[in-house]
Amino acid sequence: MHLSQQDAALYYELMWALQFHIKQALNLFPEVQSLEQYVDLPVERKIKVREALYSDPTWVDRFLQENPQQFSDEKCAIVASWKHFIADDFYIERMLKKYTIFISQSEKV
Repeated sequence: MHLSQQDAALYYELMWALQFHIKQALNLFPEVQSLEQYVDLPVERKIKVREALYSDPTWVDRFLQENPQQFSDEKCAIVASWKHFIADDFYIERMLKKYTIFISQSEKV
């Protein structure tokens, strides 16, 4: 799937805001005081935040309750849909015109 630049920008706007909220709640990286500073962190440092989200999807609910960025209902609905993620390692088995077939590495999916 190819995202337009506009869709990719929206994804990152929402995901970075969610991750920054988790970072703040867990008191990670105290030197990082703004969303802009968080965005600029190397991916290796952000992994702790991503893992916190993967281990507890209720972070999405907490973020939406507080809505610290004052996102619109439409943007909140997008974030709410992320609660249904599957955290695992996948192999791409086949790429077809309309969809891609993923195979889970583990049996938990």
